[in-house]
Amino acid sequence: MTREAFKKMFDEGEYGEGFMALKLAIPWLHNFKIDIEKDLPLLNLLDNIISKSARPYEELKTFVLKSGI
Repeated sequence: MTREAFKKMFDEGEYGEGFMALKLAIPWLHNFKIDIEKDLPLLNLLDNIISKSARPYEELKTFVLKSGI
């Protein structure tokens, strides 16, 4: 669904730079042996929702419980 939405926006002249930044950032950070889940939990949450079709409410709930917010 996310890819289709991105393509539709792009075809209509819109550009979702956050989508592309996320798609590029995750592999780039792995090159530096950064544990996204542990070291960058908010980025991990976004990646799970955008790239892995995780349910936003469940991801946010897990994030809040782990971070103690």
